[in-house]
Amino acid sequence: MGPLFPGASMSVKDEVKSAISDLFFIDEAVLDALDDEVWDNVDSSLSVFYGLPSRIDELFTENGEAFIDEVRLALDVISSTGADIAQLLPRAANLVRALEVANAIFEEQLDEDVPPEVSQFRLDEYQAGDGLFEQGGDQKRVFFYQHPNNLAESVGYFDFTDNALIPADELDDSSELNVVALIVLCRAASPVAGKRWVVSTIAEDSKREALLKYHALLSGCVLTKPVSFSGYDGINGIPETLRIVSSYEQFAEPFEMLSEFNGRTTILDSYLSAYHTLENYMIRARIAEVERKHIGSSFFSIRQFKNIQAATAEGEYSQLKALISNSWSLQIGGTLFSDYVTQRTNQLAGTLGPIGLLEPDFLHFMSRLGVPADLTSAPEKRLTSLIYQIRCSIVHNKETEYHISNRELLNASVHSTLTLLCIPVMRRLAFGLPSVALENPIAYSRQSIRLY
Repeated sequence: MGPLFPGASMSVKDEVKSAISDLFFIDEAVLDALDDEVWDNVDSSLSVFYGLPSRIDELFTENGEAFIDEVRLALDVISSTGADIAQLLPRAANLVRALEVANAIFEEQLDEDVPPEVSQFRLDEYQAGDGLFEQGGDQKRVFFYQHPNNLAESVGYFDFTDNALIPADELDDSSELNVVALIVLCRAASPVAGKRWVVSTIAEDSKREALLKYHALLSGCVLTKPVSFSGYDGINGIPETLRIVSSYEQFAEPFEMLSEFNGRTTILDSYLSAYHTLENYMIRARIAEVERKHIGSSFFSIRQFKNIQAATAEGEYSQLKALISNSWSLQIGGTLFSDYVTQRTNQLAGTLGPIGLLEPDFLHFMSRLGVPADLTSAPEKRLTSLIYQIRCSIVHNKETEYHISNRELLNASVHSTLTLLCIPVMRRLAFGLPSVALENPIAYSRQSIRLY
């Protein structure tokens, strides 16, 4: 839909009334061509519709929403008569949407001139992705950025993919752009329902959508709906193993981290929160190893600090590998950790489909991570690589690296690998290691070691 070229300058009120009145057009030729029975039904229904254009001024009063409801009801009644409303009312497809935008125009604006920049604006379909979203994941119905100095630099967005009402409060701060959006909406050549649209002065699709995205991001929107998940496995059997005679005081800091995990609602946040806890355990395990070898009541000495430094000098991957290896034969919640990993791997394979870990999407995911897809061969090593590489792919985002985002989680294989295997396994270690009574790799022999 190309740019619009209205005639001489008019007041906002006159332009709005004119543009909306056009949408009430009734094709009398179509009406006359109806058979008698349908004509009788339509004629009585149209008696209400004929009177509505004369009441457009109600949009600018406290009765605006009631007037819109009347219009919506009248259209529904006409549709129920059996007449082809698209032919009978060929311009009414966008009528209710236009009324909703008009209802957000401020009363003090009505006597102002229509912004001259309106001739530069156009309405184009937005086709990049699934739309815009609030930070919490709710669909963004409207997004407007009105440039404070140059209206032509403004951009607007409508999501009409469902029948939800346009939130008036999202239009209230963009008074001039509201008028422009209303005019281009009224003059749209086709129905806007079921699609997303951009109001702008930009003819090139990629430039227009890039500018919209940039402004939306600056305002706090997200381009992909955050993928939520709350049904993680991993803690079954652990509560029953806790004992009142045990000493869990030394895990005060890990408990705070586990609290953070419980507060996460999205998959990516949950993954990183579980991994952060394991990071604490990786270093803690090395310190505990040094501490258990030391004999004596005092632990703070230059030698001990040197031993701690040497023990923790390995890279993060090596630290994670050591933690998983030291936990592999532990009983956590009444089950060997290795057996639990096997259970989760088998569940993942069953979920992926008949060919399990040979599913092409899963193989492609493993290839992008650089992890062998046969997770049952050398499982300790493969599990370590998988958890670590996913962590890197979430945290890192270099041009040369594979990056896991919420958009990647729309792939069922990626989603299942994180939610059915990795997070439950990390959760079992994160929540379960403090419960281990014997040969606990992260337990100190004394109540605490304060290093900072």
